[in-house]
Amino acid sequence: MLECLFIVYKTIQLEQYFLILFIIFIAIFKSMR
Repeated sequence: MLECLFIVYKTIQLEQYFLILFIIFIAIFKSMR
């Protein structure tokens, strides 16, 4: 039970990390154009 919650928590953290990277990438791309 606890391990499952930990995995879900890690997955959510990873998704947030990729979302932040994606937003930064778009910001850089727009500033270059």
